[in-house]
Amino acid sequence: MLHRSVYFVGGLVALLLIAVSLVATIELAAAHSRASTLVARNAGEEVLATAQADIAASQLTIAQALKANQSATVQEATAQAVLPKALAQQQRGLSDLSQYKQLARHWSSSNALAELDDDMVRLQAVTNSPSSTTGNPDGLLFTASKLEQMSVINQEVQVDFGEVNASEQSWSTSFLAHNRAATNSGLTWVLVTAGLALLVAVTANGLLARAARRRDVELAARDRDLERVATANEFEARLQRALELSNTEDLVFGVVDQALEEAVPELSVEMLLADSSRAHFQQLVTTGGEPTHRCAVESPAECPAAQRGEVLTFESSLALDACPYLKQQTDPCSAVCVPVSVSGVTVGVVHAAGGHREAPGLDRRSALELVARRASDRIGMMRAFSRSEIQASTDALTGLPNRRSLEDDVRRLSIAGIPYVLAFADLDHFKTVNDVHGHGAGDQALRVFSRVLRDGLRPGDLLGRYGGEEFVVVLPNCDAAEAVQVLDRTRLDLALVLAEAGSPVFTVSFGVAPSQLGERFEDMVSAADAALLEAKAMGRDQIVVAAQIRDAIPPPAQAQAPAPLATG
Repeated sequence: MLHRSVYFVGGLVALLLIAVSLVATIELAAAHSRASTLVARNAGEEVLATAQADIAASQLTIAQALKANQSATVQEATAQAVLPKALAQQQRGLSDLSQYKQLARHWSSSNALAELDDDMVRLQAVTNSPSSTTGNPDGLLFTASKLEQMSVINQEVQVDFGEVNASEQSWSTSFLAHNRAATNSGLTWVLVTAGLALLVAVTANGLLARAARRRDVELAARDRDLERVATANEFEARLQRALELSNTEDLVFGVVDQALEEAVPELSVEMLLADSSRAHFQQLVTTGGEPTHRCAVESPAECPAAQRGEVLTFESSLALDACPYLKQQTDPCSAVCVPVSVSGVTVGVVHAAGGHREAPGLDRRSALELVARRASDRIGMMRAFSRSEIQASTDALTGLPNRRSLEDDVRRLSIAGIPYVLAFADLDHFKTVNDVHGHGAGDQALRVFSRVLRDGLRPGDLLGRYGGEEFVVVLPNCDAAEAVQVLDRTRLDLALVLAEAGSPVFTVSFGVAPSQLGERFEDMVSAADAALLEAKAMGRDQIVVAAQIRDAIPPPAQAQAPAPLATG
């Protein structure tokens, strides 16, 4: 836009300069023409004066000749002797007058000049008319008559010269006045045009300067915006990298704390997230030095920002439409509340408090939203990943680790060199439970046994559903005798739980194998499975240890439980 304005103004100034040049050129040409006319006029005046002088001298000579002819004492020869001189002067006057007429064509066309020209033609005709002074007794009288005629015409010529001079004088006065007026007019036009060009140039330069200043302001604002965007992008990139390096929620909260300290150091900020019940807020991040500005809200259901799912800005805690919990502040303040959403559900809020009627600006609000959004994205991803890991490693029906997860855990025990005892469990007559009471009862039986088994083990013990109604229990740092006692207690607890709940009755058989009997987990499972088959063959609801160490283990107590539904 600016460069087009520059081109337009430059073109306009150029046109005005061309107009000034044209006006000045025209005026200079007119002045030159007037000057040429004046030069020709002065030359014409000199020629006219010479012609008039020559005619006057010729008239004087003729008058002297006429006087000589009238004198009785003067001889005719004397009178005739001066005539050639008079005629020569007259001829020069005629020649000068002819030259004057050529010059006067450029400025004069007066009647006086025409009359003078006519009288000069008459004088020339009289002068050139034939005359004779020999063989005619009246010749002298004829000559005198001719001289008188020439004298009369010369007098008329002098009168004409006077009129011509008067006309020339009048023309000179008028021409000089016109010349002055034309010169002043030309100068005025030049000055007006030049002034207009100067005015346009100054105005255009002013407009261009204003446009340039506005453009500079816009460019400066754009540069500031670009710098602000670049700073925000750089901060966002560093924040993203820091969050990606954080593999626990505690580390994420530490990054959020540091990011808030860097982005909004002048504000008092806290991050509140709901606990697992989503009934209470937990203060997980706090920055700033104004503990009195902490938000008093206790749950997501009470927080306006969390309920509305949008950023709320409050200029003053004393305002009529301020947040009710912000009004509880001891000192007046302003605040911005940014909701925190995880997987599309608002679970918290970032609360930032500032001075009274000094609510954080757009940059600060953008930084708060950025930190809240990135933190919520990271926490949501971590929780989703954790859920997917749990789902991938957990049996959906019982909540116990599945076979693959259990194998990974046992492999880590083997790598660490920790001895353990492996027990392979199988529910007795489980097919009968399904057939008689339905698959719902069978699923319930699996869940009841899983809960009893989990409750009877130590925190460090491992267990998992191996498939169908089969379970594997791994007891680290435990010998076979201790394992038999733990499993026997589980049998007794299961019988009691089933009796109290009135659920379909079933029992469980165990095969036990210590880790010394095999180096690989598969070998341990095979040994325990062989012992389990032996327990099934011996009547079920029993614990059988692998044959190599069976004799060293005292027999377990018999469970006092209702009889199973069927045998086999």
